[in-house]
Amino acid sequence: MAVPRRWASATAAKSKFYDAVVIGAGLNGLVASAYLARAGLKVAIAERRDIVGGTAVTEEVIPGYKFSRGVDVVGLLRPQINADMNLQNRGVKLLKRNPFSLTPLLDGSRYLMLGQDVDFNETQIAQYSRRDAEAYKDFLERMARLVGAVSPVVDEAPVDFFSRGFHAPLAMRDKVDSLLSASKFAFRLSGLGSQSVNLYELFTAPLSRILQREFETEPLCTAIARPALVGSMMAPSMPGTGALLLRHMLGAGNNNRGQWSFVEGGMGKLSQAVAEAATEFGSELMLSHSVSKVLVDDGKAVGVQLENGDDVRSSIVVSSLDPWRTFVDLCPEDSLPDDFVRNIKSLDYSSGVFKLNVALKGLPALKVIPRKDNDVRPEHKCTLYLGADCLEDMDNAFYDASVNVRPSSRPLLVVTMPSAMDPSLAPPGHAVAGIIVQHAPYSSPWSNESFKQQYVKKIFSTIDDYLPGFKELVVGYEALSPHDIERVFGVHHGNMNHCALTVDQMYYLRPAKQFSRYRSPLSQLYICGSGTHPGGGASGASGRNCAQIMLQDIKSRSEGEAVQRGLQNFEAPKK
Repeated sequence: MAVPRRWASATAAKSKFYDAVVIGAGLNGLVASAYLARAGLKVAIAERRDIVGGTAVTEEVIPGYKFSRGVDVVGLLRPQINADMNLQNRGVKLLKRNPFSLTPLLDGSRYLMLGQDVDFNETQIAQYSRRDAEAYKDFLERMARLVGAVSPVVDEAPVDFFSRGFHAPLAMRDKVDSLLSASKFAFRLSGLGSQSVNLYELFTAPLSRILQREFETEPLCTAIARPALVGSMMAPSMPGTGALLLRHMLGAGNNNRGQWSFVEGGMGKLSQAVAEAATEFGSELMLSHSVSKVLVDDGKAVGVQLENGDDVRSSIVVSSLDPWRTFVDLCPEDSLPDDFVRNIKSLDYSSGVFKLNVALKGLPALKVIPRKDNDVRPEHKCTLYLGADCLEDMDNAFYDASVNVRPSSRPLLVVTMPSAMDPSLAPPGHAVAGIIVQHAPYSSPWSNESFKQQYVKKIFSTIDDYLPGFKELVVGYEALSPHDIERVFGVHHGNMNHCALTVDQMYYLRPAKQFSRYRSPLSQLYICGSGTHPGGGASGASGRNCAQIMLQDIKSRSEGEAVQRGLQNFEAPKK
């Protein structure tokens, strides 16, 4: 049974009742609302900030300089969303970098640059090892086959034969859907032949063991491992970290070999385009409307209450917030089973990301690649991975932070300068830089401003080791500790992936067993944020997958109610 089409103007007066209310205008919330509105539902989106996008925003935190304030690059955006939302015609332009990564060594005499060009990569790696130059090509080809087998999994709800539907017909449909999905996946695995063992290894073995078996060049191992572990509180020697490498390469498909891109105008341009599509389809966007709790009646979510005291009633509630915010902070205490709440509270929310947004009065030069002019060079367009010459350095940084419960003494830095490809982000001749610092524990004393400033000085000093004179170019900066990330973006413990991307918190265990298919124990309450499959990375996949499940549930419930009404009105024939 088709959902009736009912359009709502984005500028109309707020209605008292909606078919669905979405909590949070992050990218996934916007995507979910767009698909629901396109199907004819009357949708409202309540966002606590005065800007859309969640962590995928562009903000001028320093006058004249525009920053992708949270996440810096996109690589996982689903092509279906791009097409369905007509994002290209809405001004979304991806700036693909080639080369895309540069790993300079601390001695200042060597570096490794990688990109899309096979011959270029071969020349770069051959400086260290001719054997590895050939091995790298073979490694990428094998990874591409694994990506091809796994990629469809991103665009569907997880296989879960024991998922908890709201009533029997939904549970039965989930079993059938799961059987079909599992069969398709098994067929794709059979096409891999003996390489299916490699997939199993990625999900169980330490990434360091895999890379050191494949390659003899430490800088190459580091260059591969660094992007995979960005945003995690993990070390390459930990089991299951290979899965993060596969996930990193998933977004680019078989041809782009792990390519991630800048968005022209910053990440906020992508979010704004999706918001534009959502409102054109009929969603009503309510900015500066913070939700204080989910309204529950007779075991069902029936709307939300805003902080100003207003109630927004709806048939469905969809949260794009993290699991803790959704189920612990917003749901009434007695509305969810105790074992489910314990499960949500026990999730690993650690991230350890410290983010710096820096305004510069020029582009810095790398110590390892001297330049005589101020022109933009390829290395400025790359992601720079600083602070680790080898995998052991990455391990040491993690264990230093985990043992001392303080930021690692030698911070691992991920530096991007998007204005090198998009001059609109900074005044003429100036630049912006986004710096992600790993292994900065949430439990460190970030409320101590002196402690925080000393850490910023250490970060700048580390950068100066690789880019001499960087500190002198700084016009201003914004320093976001894990506490600040939590405060600004509303993510528990400052985790922009909503909870850690560990193997035990992926797929049908994300966010909880039996509830990986975007539903919750509370009838009519769904969750579509990065704390669900497939996780963060500005993909929009969680929002799209969740919307598909919701629309299927609506159809199933409507058909069930129609049958029930027919039985109630049925009169047995007289004998």
